[in-house]
Formats: sequence, C-alpha cells, structure tokens
Amino acid sequence: MGFDQVDRCIILEDDTLPDLSFFEFCRLLLQKYENDESVMSISGANLCGVIQTEYSYGFSRFSLPPWGWATWRRAWQDYDFQMADWMEVKSSIAGDFKDTFAFWEMILDRYSIKLTSWDIQWNYAIWKNNGQVIIPSRNMIRNLGYGANASFTTVDRSFTTRLPVTPCSFPLVHPVEKKLDFNAYLEPKVIEFLEEIIRFNSQKDAVGL
Repeated sequence: MGFDQVDRCIILEDDTLPDLSFFEFCRLLLQKYENDESVMSISGANLCGVIQTEYSYGFSRFSLPPWGWATWRRAWQDYDFQMADWMEVKSSIAGDFKDTFAFWEMILDRYSIKLTSWDIQWNYAIWKNNGQVIIPSRNMIRNLGYGANASFTTVDRSFTTRLPVTPCSFPLVHPVEKKLDFNAYLEPKVIEFLEEIIRFNSQKDAVGL
C-alpha cells in the first residue's frame, strides 16, 4: 500500500460488502483522530456482531478481520511485512495478554516464518507501538468470500457468515477519553476467526490444494 499521494485511506477487501455508512464512519474518525498517534486503525468489522453500549465505537488491540478499515500514513509507516524484530519484541508484548499469549505467539511465529498474508503483520505493528484500533459497536461489513466459488475459503460454515450488518447512526456518539475497551469481547472471536483459517489451511494442505 502506498501513501505517496494521500495521508489517509479506506481499504476494502474485494470479497466484502459494506453498509454505506461505513465510509462516513471512517471519514469522520480519520479526521477526529488524525493527530492522535495512539490510534492506528479504524475497522468497519465487529466479530461480535453487536456490543451493547451507548457509544458508536470502542477501542481494541485487534485489527482483525481486515475486511474493511482505514488508516493514516503516519501509522502505516510502522508496518513491516517481514516482522523482522518479532523474536526480540515478543517478550515485551507478552504482558499485554493474560491467558492467551501462547496462542498469539504461535500465530506470529507461524506467520514470521511463512509470510502467507499481510494482516497479522499489521496487527503486530499495532501491538509493538501500543496502538489502538477503533471498532464499531455494530458490525458494518459482510464477508462474501466463503463458499464453493471462493478463491481460498471454500468452506461454507463460518460464524462470520451469520454476523448481522447494521448501519451506523449519525451523529457519532464518542466514548469518553478512549476508555471504552472492547478487548474482552473481541479476543475470543478473533481467536475463533483465526482458528477457522488455520483449520481450513491445514485441510487444504492435506489434500494438496
């Protein structure tokens, strides 16, 4: 991704369908947090479907899934596809996770050796820089990339296909002092999402796809 001509952008995967309110959600928050270096990414997806809160969004350390999101040049400059310093940095990140670091260590070890994607590396850049991700309180993006005609995820049974898509209401109701923490809600769902991908890839390798 290049930022030669812009200082911010909205990114959509080609097999997703966003609610139109996703674009205004991103536009407003790209403007609001443009100079807040602790906020590195804005997501349109919420793997919980809905998190009950009076606010339009909360904050998390998880940028997954990457179906539709936005960021700034200032944040993307910290991205390293190779994750070259992962082995040196992992011990300093471990304390941010209570009971799940073994899973995340396995994921990042796996991707640092076999660079098959780009999104894990983006999440790593956020962790390494103590960054935050804005997550909408209601999911705004549907993933259409499952099923027999898909390029990769030809499985048709995923909890993500059942996620509701809900328009965002305006004006946005902003949380106070960035203290609305969605991690406890999201981490189990992000782990479930990644475990589905790992299972699918293992099955694909087993049959020689």
